Amino acid sequence: YHNEIKEFCRDKTQVENIFPKYSFRSEICNSYWEIITKSQNIPSKMKVYKPCFWSQAKGIIISKSLPKEQDLEWEYPYLIQEFVDTLNGFEWYTGIHDFRVIILNGKITGSFLRVAPDWVMTANVATWAKIIDFYWKVPEQIQRVINQVESYIAPLYPERYYSIDTCIGKNGEVKIFELNSNPMLSTPSIIEWLAQHIIKNILKIS
Repeated sequence: YHNEIKEFCRDKTQVENIFPKYSFRSEICNSYWEIITKSQNIPSKMKVYKPCFWSQAKGIIISKSLPKEQDLEWEYPYLIQEFVDTLNGFEWYTGIHDFRVIILNGKITGSFLRVAPDWVMTANVATWAKIIDFYWKVPEQIQRVINQVESYIAPLYPERYYSIDTCIGKNGEVKIFELNSNPMLSTPSIIEWLAQHIIKNILKIS
């Protein structure tokens, strides 16, 4: 499923262009000079610098100051992104977080929260984030955002498997980190649902 939507998710500025209300201000940079000049367009004091085409929090730098060129270890392009404070937490969980919702052809197959440890600023399993399985539950304010994303994507990609990574800002606003065409299967509920889906489709074919 995920191949059809892969290129759409790969372009990290797509969400900002289509859903500016829910997006982080960002800039794509193809050189260190562009990083210097375009960082001035990002409104937050703290900024996120990350390679466009890597995952698992690889190469991410979060800083108030401009990183040195030698600290940017990965190939260009890099993405500079607005930093949004999520320290107030998610529902009853406190701390830096993101909330991932996995979708298969319009149906939510799983959702989980990733909460960063106190010494890390990225909520990613590769950086020891704690995973809390929400099964198929999605808070109402996030569901509204998902509905808007799906209403745009569904006509373009009838067969789609992807995730929407979101967070709750300090004022309660929902923001979209990114869309991911290769979400990890990290909770038993997601693996169980997908196994049942595959079995049902095999039975239909046979």
